[in-house]
Amino acid sequence: MILKLEERSKVGSNAAQALRASGHVPAVLYGPKQAAQAVSVPTDALAQLMRTEKPTLHPFHVSVGSKKHQVLLKSYVKDLQSKLVHVDFYVLAKGAKVTVVVPVKYENEESAVGIKAGGVVTHHITELKVDALPKDIPDHIVVDIANLDIGDIIHLSALKVPGKVELHDKVDEQHDPILVSCKPPTIEEESVEVEAEQDDVPMSEGDESEEQQSEQKTDKS
Repeated sequence: MILKLEERSKVGSNAAQALRASGHVPAVLYGPKQAAQAVSVPTDALAQLMRTEKPTLHPFHVSVGSKKHQVLLKSYVKDLQSKLVHVDFYVLAKGAKVTVVVPVKYENEESAVGIKAGGVVTHHITELKVDALPKDIPDHIVVDIANLDIGDIIHLSALKVPGKVELHDKVDEQHDPILVSCKPPTIEEESVEVEAEQDDVPMSEGDESEEQQSEQKTDKS
């Protein structure tokens, strides 16, 4: 699939609004060997790309006039109605690694030791920034938590990434965030209110019964 882009000469909010009204999305084409170029992409073609591919992870081709480029969808912006209003295409350089964000997939969670014991699993990291050649970019990074027990913690340093993929951020003793953990279930203690019986409630001065008051009157007479 080749996504056809059109060069645009007008930029700014007014030009962008007019472009969207005509059925196009403003975009920028750029890369290490490609100067930033203002372009636009048909809204329907972009929507089809988003539905059928993983354009932020899988390279695809675009054309601007007679020129073709291999790109990744580097970033995009949606409005409050979830409509795409801007996208950035990153032009790949031959033999150069790229930095992308890859989702983390936790496997065997339902059968994890801690889950069976009633524990609660928390995913502290759900995506990771990695460096890789475009052909080596994984769809996701797998973390097997079948043996995760209550009280266990898995740090980022324990993660095994595919051989040709590198974590973008350095991991060391000072920077080793938690990937996933399992803690005991939260137990809510019910408070029991004990209502005192009426006979046990002390009577204040002035709360004397009618019977006592009557007896006092009789004595006086």
